[in-house]
Amino acid sequence: MDVYEIIEREFNLDRFINAGSSSIAESLKINKILKEKYKLGVTPGLINLIVKSLIKNAPADIYYFKSGDFIKIGFTKNVGLRLNSVRTDSPLPVTCLAVHRGSKEDEKLIHEKFKEDRVHGEWFRFSEKLKNHIINVRRS
Repeated sequence: MDVYEIIEREFNLDRFINAGSSSIAESLKINKILKEKYKLGVTPGLINLIVKSLIKNAPADIYYFKSGDFIKIGFTKNVGLRLNSVRTDSPLPVTCLAVHRGSKEDEKLIHEKFKEDRVHGEWFRFSEKLKNHIINVRRS
C-alpha cells in the first residue's frame, strides 16, 4: 500500500474538499500517524500535495448561485452550508439555480468554458451562454 492509499483510507478527505488542501497542523498530524502506524516519514509539504491530488477528482457538487446579475460557479461537499456562507458575505440575496455532481477538475473546466464572462474569481456575468448551460444542468 502506498502513501496515497493510506491517506485516502485513514483520513476523511471531506474536510479538505472545500479548503482545497490540508492545513499545516493537519499535515503534521497525518505525518505523525504515518510515522507511528506505518513507519513512513513524509514531509508536511508532500502530504499537502498528496491531499490536493486526492481531492482533485473527489466527487462532490458543482453549484450555480445567482446574486444580482452574477453567477457564482463553485465546488463544495455541502451545498446548503456553502449557500449560507455566500449569503452571509453577499450584500444581495443569493439563490441556488442548479447543482450537479462533479470534481474540482470539472469546476475548473466549467470556469474555463465561461472565461469570457468571468467578472472576478468564481463570479461570472449571467450571459445567454451561461443561462443555457444552467438550463441544461437543471434538465439533466
